[in-house]
Amino acid sequence: VCRVHSGYRSPALPQLADLCGSGRISESPQLSFLSPASSLVLTILSRILSVIRLAPVTIFLITSIFTLVPGAGIYYTAYYLMIDNLAMAAMKGVETLKVAGAISLGILLGMGIPQGLFRQIRRLYDYILSRLGLKIKHTARR
Repeated sequence: VCRVHSGYRSPALPQLADLCGSGRISESPQLSFLSPASSLVLTILSRILSVIRLAPVTIFLITSIFTLVPGAGIYYTAYYLMIDNLAMAAMKGVETLKVAGAISLGILLGMGIPQGLFRQIRRLYDYILSRLGLKIKHTARR
């Protein structure tokens, strides 16, 4: 999970340092897989909720994607630019763009799933509610 770095060992968190193999924790290679995977899952869940609640998908998608946005990367890119450390600014900027691109790739893949599949999920939802004897409340028409 963590890359091994030689040198500094953290005295504050020795257990975590031993677990990771060093005192410094850096970006793991799995981050390049987790960003599009998590945004894909959030996009699919947003589309399911939008069909069930008869609301626009952007309502659910924007609020869920906020947690994935690399805000710290954007901050540190601007910070390193302000203190005139261009090498670190470029490194953080490229890393932030990679994460943002991976998030947008996951959203693109999730939006590529045909709408008919989600309508089937809505029919299944209505069927389950009717079998349970619960009232189906349609708030909008499509």
